[in-house]
Amino acid sequence: MTFDFPVYTRWLLWFLLFNEGKLGIVADAKHMFPGENHSSAILFRQAFLYTLRQIESAEVIAEPFPHLVVDDVFHPSLFAQLRAYTLPLKVADTEDPSSEAHTKPHSTEALRFSARFTARAPHLQPHGDIIDVDKLQASSRFWRNFAHAFFRNELVQAFSSKFDSLKRRFTFDTDVPSGFSWTGDLTVDRSGYSIGPHPDSLNKALTTIYYISGNKRTSSDLATQLYTPKESFPALKLQKLVNNTGHGSVHDFNRVDTVDFRPNRLLAFAPCISSWHGVERTQESRNTLQVFLRDTHKTVSPKLAC
Repeated sequence: MTFDFPVYTRWLLWFLLFNEGKLGIVADAKHMFPGENHSSAILFRQAFLYTLRQIESAEVIAEPFPHLVVDDVFHPSLFAQLRAYTLPLKVADTEDPSSEAHTKPHSTEALRFSARFTARAPHLQPHGDIIDVDKLQASSRFWRNFAHAFFRNELVQAFSSKFDSLKRRFTFDTDVPSGFSWTGDLTVDRSGYSIGPHPDSLNKALTTIYYISGNKRTSSDLATQLYTPKESFPALKLQKLVNNTGHGSVHDFNRVDTVDFRPNRLLAFAPCISSWHGVERTQESRNTLQVFLRDTHKTVSPKLAC
């Protein structure tokens, strides 16, 4: 026999989640978002619906390519847990990130550390030798529950209604076709990190970057920059960058907009031939959650005009 929560219990859980600030309740991961049980599923579902409404009500910014910037994208109760479960590092941010132990000369990408999770994998997959693996795996249940709640067709439908190129490239209708998968990356970019202009790899159908935490409330130092290529940039070289995973030089691009880093802000777009973005050298560390819908077919559909 399957136990089902009575209706009044569901309403109580919903009420606690969305009124905890008014009631003076201090949420923590074990409290508001417990283990894999019925109450946890209800809370995550309500938090997902909140995020879905935030995305659906957001207006697309057309230039330099269609993208969304959504503030307060997560409900405060859930966002508190996301901050509590950011990627744990063994090395404090106050230590010199440019030291030989943590990076290679002239390679700022070595200042990025990440851990990948999916709805199916029981543990997170760390990438970087200074990640505290024990603390990371202690958060596996939370992130698996997050993946079950948020990696859904409803989210794809919300984004496909915003980005025409996503519908044209993959003909999404009501359901995501087979051959696509969600991945989530908990990411820490240490001070000094940068990545040149790039449109995102060919296998990414949807890119969503959730800003989690930095030392400041809002910071242009941790921002994502949006670019257009200069007219002098060789067309053949540009086309190679569009279809591959390389990064261009900021000297070949014009910076046309800046998405400032603000906790609980989302930057989302469907990679296309003009979705050039990057991060210029940061002055402090930043935590992000980067979620991608990936095309896993052997032959991937080419990027289209935005």
